[in-house]
Order: sequence, then structure tokens, then C-alpha cells
Amino acid sequence: GIAALGTSRVTVPGSTLSGNGPDGIASNGALATVYSSIISGISDACGGQGAVADGGYNVTSDSSCRFGGSSVVSSASGIGLAALAANGSSGPQTMAITTASPASQLVPIRQCSLVDERGEPRPGVAGSSQCDAGAYELQVPAGGTQSTQSVSWTTTNPAPVAAGDTYTPAASASSGLTVAITLQWDSSGC
Repeated sequence: GIAALGTSRVTVPGSTLSGNGPDGIASNGALATVYSSIISGISDACGGQGAVADGGYNVTSDSSCRFGGSSVVSSASGIGLAALAANGSSGPQTMAITTASPASQLVPIRQCSLVDERGEPRPGVAGSSQCDAGAYELQVPAGGTQSTQSVSWTTTNPAPVAAGDTYTPAASASSGLTVAITLQWDSSGC
């Protein structure tokens, strides 16, 4: 989370704050302005004695931020955040969203950064006039929709296998999309 202290001014653009409790953002004396972000705290999305200003187009897990207008209040599970993961990036990990998330396509293009935290372009839907709130931009091919596909592969177990070893088999989806799979063995041999 973020703790804004003293007389500082903090701006939080296009960020995802989740599970960093007890509050997603706490302001004690400072002015924190949040826009185009997702805030989900363990107990409260916003806390502290100071002001947390709504810059617009935020999604929060409860009403503790007292945002209005273009911002959306949802339950923590309703935000549609996946676990922290690489999500195709060799850089920072992010929490992916789904098209069902209230953060999906919430932010007008004029308020979108050019890229998300992973360096993926915003908007993630070709020709769209809106992007997603938060650090992750869902990428949908031109004329396409997001979908989940079953992926199968055939491979032999590489030897020797030890905890920490990784293996990347060749795989493909029935639709012809490129699939990247990396397996990592843990100490139980899985």
C-alpha cells in the first residue's frame, strides 16, 4: 500500500494497490490524489486522517475512499484481480484483470498512460477510446475478444529433474495462438 505522511502531495496514477494492508492507501496529513487506479485493502481501501482525493476512474473494494462520479465501488472479489504474476513481462509483476472487471475499459483515452506497468500499449483493445484502470492493461487483438482456451502438449520428462529446474515444452492452442508454458519443479517433484 501507500502511506502518505506529513505535508506531502502524492499522486497515484494507473496503479493497482491490493493486499497491502491494512489499507490500500493511508493518508495522514498529506494530500493523496488517485486516478485510473484499483485500490483494494485488507480492511479498508483508504484509511488515515488525511485526504484521499478522487482524480476519477478508480475502482475500490469498499466505500472507505468516499470517491464518487466516475469511480466505481465493488467488493474485493468483484474487482476481478488475478494473483500477482509476470503476465508476459520480464519486468515487474502485475495483477491481471478480466473483461468482467469493473476496471476493464473504464478510463477515457485522454486520461490513459501510453503503456501499462509491463510496457504493453494502452488501450489494449484496438480502436478503443478507453483503457483499463490499474497497472495492467488487458490486451485483446483487433476484432477479437478475450477467451480462455484449453492447451495440451506432449513431452517427455527431461532428466535429471531437481527442485528449481525449469522446462519449456513446445505447445500450441487449437486456434493457432502461440502458447508459452514454463514448468518449474518444486521439492516434491511436481
